[in-house]
Order: sequence, then C-alpha cells, then structure tokens
Amino acid sequence: MDKYGNAKNDFNSVYDGIKKEADKLGVNINDIDAIKGLSKAFDDLSDAYRPIQRLHYKVGQATGIVR
Repeated sequence: MDKYGNAKNDFNSVYDGIKKEADKLGVNINDIDAIKGLSKAFDDLSDAYRPIQRLHYKVGQATGIVR
C-alpha cells in the first residue's frame, strides 16, 4: 500500500501541474485521455486493495496483532 500511496501522491502532484496549465489554455483536464486512463487505473487499484486491507485487519484482530 505504501507503493500505491507514493505513486498516487506523485500522480496527484503531476495532475495538479497539468490541470493548472490546462486551465490556462482553456482545456478541460478530463478531456485528456492519458489523464482519464491514469485516474481510472488508480481508482481500480484502490477498489482492488480495499477488500485485501479489510481481510488483513480481520486476520490481525483474530490473531491479536490488531486490537
């Protein structure tokens, strides 16, 4: 999850910079295919990770590692 978080933070920084420049040019950032694709990829990764995170937490509770 750390790698995902770091990549997401990097993406958000790049996204913000591109959005700022796109706004200056009057371009809607959501019309840029590469940005839409990357945003969807991060959303998909997040959706895939949530069940694993819940399972990890429950295993931790069952074994006494997490309270």
